Amino acid sequence: MLLFPLLPIQKLFKQLLSFLNKQAPTSKVETSLEDVLEAPQNKIDPEKLEKQIFSRFPSLIPINCKRALISTEQYNFLFPMLAENLLASMDILEWTASQYSTTDSKHNKLKGVTVTNKQTLQAFNFVFTYSGEWLCDNQLIELPEHQQTINKLVMATYEQLARQNKLGRSDLLMTNLERLNLEVEGIDFPYEKISVYLQENGLQAEEEYNPASNSSKRKIYETAVSTLNALANNPSLMKNYKQDDLTISDFSKNLQNRIEQLQNQIRTMPVDDSSVSNYFNLFL
Repeated sequence: MLLFPLLPIQKLFKQLLSFLNKQAPTSKVETSLEDVLEAPQNKIDPEKLEKQIFSRFPSLIPINCKRALISTEQYNFLFPMLAENLLASMDILEWTASQYSTTDSKHNKLKGVTVTNKQTLQAFNFVFTYSGEWLCDNQLIELPEHQQTINKLVMATYEQLARQNKLGRSDLLMTNLERLNLEVEGIDFPYEKISVYLQENGLQAEEEYNPASNSSKRKIYETAVSTLNALANNPSLMKNYKQDDLTISDFSKNLQNRIEQLQNQIRTMPVDDSSVSNYFNLFL
């Protein structure tokens, strides 16, 4: 039973096929695998033999497990979205996709998809790992655009879990304005004023927030400080936001504590983004 429908023509799969064709065995191999296996022991080159076996049977290549940085909950939550994203970018006319699973060296159960040509029956197994990488026939493939999406989704799930201890699609990806509102919850400034604060810190209100960007996160925090300072410096405005069981003095003290907390977080954050190949490096 097919897990995904046939998808429209796009560019990425041609690049993948080109990559895989470079890895495929060629006619330059002078002896067959059977000949090598039957040859006298003193004539066998173990390294050459291993390469020949792996080139003909890529599924035998062990999947080495890096330090897992996402939980099983995050993995199961993200995989369907990432698989849809990968398949949607492939050129698989006359190909079909079905469910695939395997395990890595740490016995983690990995999910993936098998893409099969309906005419030639040529098939490739794509697997997503706990280290945030895609493998094809158990070999790492470089997909910069997909890696950026993986980075954002992984970091978004961390932020979700930190805020509410559960994962959901509704606020997985949000605008800069929506992300700012999470830091200044309960402060209902006019849209125009909040937009100006965001612009002053280099962000557009309706652009997608990128949780994998150190720069974007820092700018959100800086904008939150600007917003809360504007409130703290306007005693008459504070009357509209204080809770009924707090005096204005108590509300002002809590507000200053929140501002100091944000400022302390900003001091520990990188000023700009470093060049990373995957989200693995974002935690180092």
